[in-house]
Amino acid sequence: MEERAMLWMLSLVMFVGSCVAGSLPLVINLSEDKLQLVSILGAGLLVGTALAVIIPEGIRALFTGGIANEKGLYTRKSGGRQKSITATLGLIVHAAVDGVALGAAATTSQADVEVIVFFAIMLHKAPAAFGLVSFLLHEGVDRKRISRHLLIFSLAAPCLALVTYFGIGK
Repeated sequence: MEERAMLWMLSLVMFVGSCVAGSLPLVINLSEDKLQLVSILGAGLLVGTALAVIIPEGIRALFTGGIANEKGLYTRKSGGRQKSITATLGLIVHAAVDGVALGAAATTSQADVEVIVFFAIMLHKAPAAFGLVSFLLHEGVDRKRISRHLLIFSLAAPCLALVTYFGIGK
């Protein structure tokens, strides 16, 4: 029972921390110049997270899974609304995978492993939430829609952590 309580507590802290970090750009009234600076800071946080975590994971997955071919990968241009959905969706999928990692760590009955995984997730989840909201503000997405994006992003990891933990059979 103690494992469950610990996982519920970590999931709640993860949700609240992500919401608080992501809400900062929303609750602070900023001029256009300051919004530009916050957007740059958020972009920097997202790029830092991408360089340190997401890109190495993605490259490893592409080349070990045999998905990349000799023709290479391509991208296409998209509109502003498409960019906001794509950015949010990518971060939600990544957060969900983080949740699976936390849920799996909780099944090991080793609290130290669970806490290490939790801190590793939070070290990039809070900046990612901040960066996501800054990016969406800069793209001109209305605040109500940004709040929904943030809520879904904030719920992804805790929900998948719980689903993984209880799905594995603990």
